[in-house]
Amino acid sequence: MEAAKFAGAQAAKVGIAGMARVDCCSLDGALAFACGGKAIDLKVKKQQRFCIKVGKYKKKLGLIVVTSYCCFKSKLMRVIQEQGRAQLGLSFGTAKEPDCRGLNLEEIQRINWDKIDWSEVIKDFKEEAENSIKENFDEGKLKDKAVELQEEYKKGGKKFLEERGKKMVNDDKATNAFVERKMKKFYRMEE
Repeated sequence: MEAAKFAGAQAAKVGIAGMARVDCCSLDGALAFACGGKAIDLKVKKQQRFCIKVGKYKKKLGLIVVTSYCCFKSKLMRVIQEQGRAQLGLSFGTAKEPDCRGLNLEEIQRINWDKIDWSEVIKDFKEEAENSIKENFDEGKLKDKAVELQEEYKKGGKKFLEERGKKMVNDDKATNAFVERKMKKFYRMEE
């Protein structure tokens, strides 16, 4: 039976051809189109901060510098791998042979979770929540809605309150579903 693994990653290697002046890591240079889809995928993951740079080495008579990374499915997984491995004294291998394996159950149990710095992940979550609030709430619209609700209450009394109560229950369900979708997206749990 194979041991359970947590937060495994894929190794990514991208070369920089010195003579042609092509940097596939940043996709700069006249021949950047030659880098291919893997380099583009790596660039996106690096921008999302899902990757850890393992190192560099030279090949083909030193004309190409290869940079190796371990890339994870989310920033959360990268943070756990990076800080968990540091606590456990585990490396990500060498540039030529990166070790991007998942942590096994015994290793996960040895991590002191209180020492993990979650600030990077929490910051992203707060930014996502703030952006969502900005997109979905407008102060002017809220004031207009308050005036509208006051007018409806004056007309409907008890019936108005019953209808509002039902709407609030439905709004609460919709809000919870929205938050759940955002959490899944944030932690990359959606398939």
